[in-house]
Amino acid sequence: MLVHTLESVGLTVSGASLPLGGPKHRALLHYLALRANTVVSVDELLAALWDGPPPRTARKMVQNVVSELRTGIAAQEWYAPEGARPRRLSQVVLLTHGPGYVLRVDPDEVDALAFDRLAHDGLALLDAGAESEAPHTLRAALALWPHVTPAHGPAARWPERRRLERLREQVVRHLAADAGTVLLLSTESRRGLADAGTAFGHEMRLAEEIRAQIAHQQGTVCTEFGSLRVAVFPEDPTIVRPGLERARAAADAVRAGLSAERRTTVTALLMPDRVIHGGRRRVPAAVVDEGLAVLAATAPGTTRVHLSAAHAETAA
Repeated sequence: MLVHTLESVGLTVSGASLPLGGPKHRALLHYLALRANTVVSVDELLAALWDGPPPRTARKMVQNVVSELRTGIAAQEWYAPEGARPRRLSQVVLLTHGPGYVLRVDPDEVDALAFDRLAHDGLALLDAGAESEAPHTLRAALALWPHVTPAHGPAARWPERRRLERLREQVVRHLAADAGTVLLLSTESRRGLADAGTAFGHEMRLAEEIRAQIAHQQGTVCTEFGSLRVAVFPEDPTIVRPGLERARAAADAVRAGLSAERRTTVTALLMPDRVIHGGRRRVPAAVVDEGLAVLAATAPGTTRVHLSAAHAETAA
């Protein structure tokens, strides 16, 4: 059984939605789920469910709603789609405990709690410098809450819900602005140039052409050192094509423009799903060092994709 609170409030079993009742039923389940496995007093529930002073019958109303929710959950203990073998469900239990109620549930069965855990795990990976793994964890968190859905009614003022909304903004900000594909591009001329002035002019024109192709693919050059360029192609909701695809297109365009006419060998290394600092303009030194080691072992004139340690390396 799954408890949904992020985009809509509900319970599902094997993909089927369970009937919950009216707005108060959903609001009470929502609040208890956000504070799952913690006793919530009746006074706290009254403050959460009513914007102003609760009516005189509020306590009785809460008792009735809890009873109806509990009956609905218990009635689904044996549930399965038509033709499937029933299975006993015990993941969600609504209990009376002292002065209040507690929703006993595996935290991973509540979308809000699973999102909270994955988001904090991803941010912790960033702080620890695990810049290859962090985007995967943050994307897994965002997959649980893909659309912006502000809470309505009493939930809009709950601190627990507002904290999650701020956390989602933080995740989106990291993925949109601070993640992307890093391109290391090395160029080597295959013919001698007459003098130093000619060589300098050639390098200037080459650098301009490379920057133009990278900019055309909505990338940013963040380092230029001799024949090496390091560029970033950010993942951004406003850009349709993924960073890896745009970085590959830039490398192909540079090679097509330089290889034949100027006899320049272009070697490219693509490093997707990397975390970028400083507004997309600074690649962490560890990522550059890792890229340089792989680039040195890459066949000249080719493009190579180097994934994070969690994935296999793929030759382009």
